[in-house]
Amino acid sequence: MRLRAPLAAALAALVAIAPGLALPALAASVTPAAIGTSADAIAASPKVVIVVGATEGTTPAYRADADKIYAEAIKYTPNVIKIYS
Repeated sequence: MRLRAPLAAALAALVAIAPGLALPALAASVTPAAIGTSADAIAASPKVVIVVGATEGTTPAYRADADKIYAEAIKYTPNVIKIYS
């Protein structure tokens, strides 16, 4: 019980600073528009990944739901990937 308060404080601090730690990595992975690629071209074709894992008796229902999601996503981008187990 004595560890709960310090652990909660440490977790809260980590959650608070996590976005600041991720921004430099995100900024380094995005191609700048000055290189010749416009921002519209970068955002023109988003990637959608649909993952369905095995969940005993409900897997067929989840796959059917994922197929519906795929049908909707493919209307907006050609970059849709399905991963079914």
